[in-house]
Amino acid sequence: MGKLTVIGSGDAFSTGGRFQSCFLVEEGEENFMVDCGANAYVNLVRTFGDLDRLQRIFITHFHGDHFGGIPFILINRRFFGKGSSLEIWAPMGAKKRIRDLGEALYPGLGDELVDQHGLFIREYESEIEFESGGIRVWPVPVVHAPDSIPHGLRVNFGEKTMGFSGDTEWNSNILRIAEGTELMMLECNNFSSIRPGHVTYSQIEERGAEIRTENLVLNHFGEEMLSNLEKVKENMAEDGMELFF
Repeated sequence: MGKLTVIGSGDAFSTGGRFQSCFLVEEGEENFMVDCGANAYVNLVRTFGDLDRLQRIFITHFHGDHFGGIPFILINRRFFGKGSSLEIWAPMGAKKRIRDLGEALYPGLGDELVDQHGLFIREYESEIEFESGGIRVWPVPVVHAPDSIPHGLRVNFGEKTMGFSGDTEWNSNILRIAEGTELMMLECNNFSSIRPGHVTYSQIEERGAEIRTENLVLNHFGEEMLSNLEKVKENMAEDGMELFF
């Protein structure tokens, strides 16, 4: 049986004291992670322990609350790793973005962090399925800040399919990512206000029946959502929540 652990369910501001976006999926000896916000690294260490066991990371887009924790994983690996392999998949320009962020945080170490032995930083393109260690991932473009190269990810792991929206406004590609999945992690930053770049709960109330998934779980909550918890009918992610599939 597989397990998804919500390492972080919060938004960019960690509203309500939640860690930023990060989802850890494990089945037997296999594991991968979707996104790792800057402060999610703290909860990842608490939850997962030995980061040398981490095998793959898939990044939805280049915002700090989704990939800002990567340099901390890499410097941990640099000083405490035992030589295991780690793949990081992200949109085009991945190695430079991670290198530049690492250099900003740890001057003089940017190149060393991304050129470690056993570390493989890969780039994916929109709508082109790729495979990593038997895991098949289909990156689907979504509607968010264009410079962040935003994608949702449809992930086939074992006999299960999971969807991760990343950050996005409501758009038809959400339905494509979710279609026929056992689990769909959908961002829902706002409750009633329609704001650029994010889904609003009123849109889910209106069109949620179109989302074809066995288990819809909302995440990435702002203040509006957290102030209206009693009105939300769908499952809401919590830091530390475990979902089995």
